[in-house]
Amino acid sequence: CSSDLAERLLDLAERDSAIARELQQWRQLSSAPHDVAGLKALVTQILAPGRGFLDWRETGTYVHRAQAVLPVLAAERARQPAQALVLGRHALQRVWAVLQQADDSNGEIGGLAQAIAHEWAAALQAAGPQPAAFGETWLALQQADPIGAFPEAEVEAALGRSEEHTSELQSPMYLV
Repeated sequence: CSSDLAERLLDLAERDSAIARELQQWRQLSSAPHDVAGLKALVTQILAPGRGFLDWRETGTYVHRAQAVLPVLAAERARQPAQALVLGRHALQRVWAVLQQADDSNGEIGGLAQAIAHEWAAALQAAGPQPAAFGETWLALQQADPIGAFPEAEVEAALGRSEEHTSELQSPMYLV
C-alpha cells in the first residue's frame, strides 16, 4: 500500500530533513484536500523556502522541490477551473515572496513563477468568461508581478480580446 511505503520512507528519511520534507509533501499530494483553504495551505507548504535567504546555490534545490505545486494547480484546473484561479494567484504570491528573499541569478525561481503563471492562464481559459470586475484582478496581478511572468497573449486570448484589439489599445492614441 502506498501509505505504508510512505510511512517507511519517512522513517528512513529522518536522517535527512530535505528528503523527509519531500516525502511529507508527496504523501500530502496523494491525499490533497479539495477545499480552497486546504489547497492554499498545501501550496504554501510546497512553496515555502524552508528558511531565510536562499543563495544562488540553493535555488535549484528549492525549485526542484517547489515544482510539486504544478501538478496540484493542473489537477485543480481540471477539477474546478474557477477555484484554480484563486489557487494559482495564491501560488504566484507565494513564489514572488520567495523571490524577495533569494538570489535568483540563475533565473530558476523566475522560471517557476512563469510556469505557475502559464498554469494560471490555462485555468483562466478553462474557467471561461469572467465578470467585468475581473479586469481589476488582472491589473492587480500585473502590477504585483516583479518579473513579468505572465504570458500576456495567453491571458488576453482567455479574456476574449483579439490581437487587433490589444494592438489598438497599445497605440500612442490610447497611451496618452
